[in-house]
Amino acid sequence: MKVSYRRCKGADGYYSPKYKTVEVLVNKSIDRNRIVFVTLHDLAHYLQHQTDPEFRNYDYYHYDTYPFEIEANNFASDYLINYLKHLEKIGYI
Repeated sequence: MKVSYRRCKGADGYYSPKYKTVEVLVNKSIDRNRIVFVTLHDLAHYLQHQTDPEFRNYDYYHYDTYPFEIEANNFASDYLINYLKHLEKIGYI
């Protein structure tokens, strides 16, 4: 999986199942916690894509209530604090 970051007017990011890449869209209003959260959220989508054949159908549901989105949000929430601590420990933030 490849993760890239680019500046844009919008925010957040997306996972491309076709290319197995995550792109996090960054602007001046997004803080480091949100950048890490989005990265973890889309990492969860990569893992879902690798382990659950139903993931290919994710476009057929409303974003906020779709189970894969809820699971990805929970994954990001569960790992956010520890990952931020890890990034601080290794001097990245």
